[in-house]
Amino acid sequence: MDALKKARTACSTSKYILENAEPGEGQKNKHQGSRETPNGCVNPAGVCAGESTSKRRHCSYSEDDVRPWLPMVTQCDAEDEESRCDKKSRTKEGQVLLFYKYVDLADPADICEWQRELCRRLHLHGKIRIAREGLNGTVGGALISTQQYMEAVMTHPYFTDMNIEDFKTSQGGHDSFLDGLVVSIHQEIVPMGMDPMLVSFKDAGCHLTPAQFHEEVQRHRNAKEREEKTNTVFIDCRNFYESRIGIFPDAITPDIRKFSYWPEYVDKNEAVFADKKVLMYCTGGIRCERGSAYLRSKGICKEVLQLKGGIHRYLDQYPDGFFRGKLFVFDNRYAIQTNQDVIAECFHCSKPWDEYEPCSSKHCHQLVLSCPSCRTSGLTTCCRRCAELALDYASGEDGKTKTKKRKEECTCTKNRERIPVEKLDSSSACSAIKVDGVKPCRGTGSTRDVQS
Repeated sequence: MDALKKARTACSTSKYILENAEPGEGQKNKHQGSRETPNGCVNPAGVCAGESTSKRRHCSYSEDDVRPWLPMVTQCDAEDEESRCDKKSRTKEGQVLLFYKYVDLADPADICEWQRELCRRLHLHGKIRIAREGLNGTVGGALISTQQYMEAVMTHPYFTDMNIEDFKTSQGGHDSFLDGLVVSIHQEIVPMGMDPMLVSFKDAGCHLTPAQFHEEVQRHRNAKEREEKTNTVFIDCRNFYESRIGIFPDAITPDIRKFSYWPEYVDKNEAVFADKKVLMYCTGGIRCERGSAYLRSKGICKEVLQLKGGIHRYLDQYPDGFFRGKLFVFDNRYAIQTNQDVIAECFHCSKPWDEYEPCSSKHCHQLVLSCPSCRTSGLTTCCRRCAELALDYASGEDGKTKTKKRKEECTCTKNRERIPVEKLDSSSACSAIKVDGVKPCRGTGSTRDVQS
């Protein structure tokens, strides 16, 4: 609270300096200011993504303005760094950050404005969700930009208890996000579909370090190998299209398409969790925070343990550990290579293949696993219906014109079983089978949102 009070005082002082400056002084401060001033960073009037027009906020300085916490750089610094390299080099030399912070925010709109201006100055692309419960994001750009971004976030009064370990890093960059920058305000920083006041991150399970988690997994595997009855439920908190390309063997991988299905999945499978020790994990840790809180709220588990930092942090410490396959990520890379194991298969011919591509139907936003041979043969959609729609579109029968259609949930996805009921002796979700030469629903998710 003291830090926030000081921040508001500094911001109020900065407002006075700018308002009483001679013409041109504000621009001068943009390059010569200190952390005690906003550095002349007058954000163009605009709207944070996700806000209605009625809530439009012009970015004038006030006591509650949090924009003093911007790095002392010009936008050109990051742009020059990007322009020095071609696209391939930018991806190789750049970096993608994955991070979140649960913290009570008094005014998410101020944080939204600050994040938009911060990323604009550093020439970062990505997706950032902001809510009263905190911040969740993934951004990419030049290495110097991501380093300055982390420093700026860690010096903000709301996020001073964050450290460098809270940012998961991977090779990528500006071009990992084709939609540019999206900063938006929501009810939840990861969509579970539950009121954060009713299921709070403050009631999360016990956090395990990667080393502690590794020991728990080893213990669980040893019991399975000896065919001993185990009191541990080892479960993946991610969506099925994520676990399809990368898993911890022996973990239950729920056949659910969205994290918002998690509460209903738990409700339908209470017998699986009853009187058990639950060991859970996700990509970067955020889904386990409230996912474990919901489990604990049911009062049916003996204990709930979760992997701190998620698979991402586990792989940093155990690159040759128990996780096999690729780590799915919510950007245009789709996955991070972790080892040489290919655990997925082509939707059409069942050959080993784990590289996602968007469904070629203009109506669909699903991701498809189609090997080079099948893609060459024209098998580039997630299902038969999408293939028919793609043909209609190509022939001009779709509305008589080839105007771009809004992406929507395809038929095969709509027909999926929403919530599976696990068998008590099952250690993984059921695999798909062929029906009349065509595999059943293989619809996946999309990279339209950020999760971790």
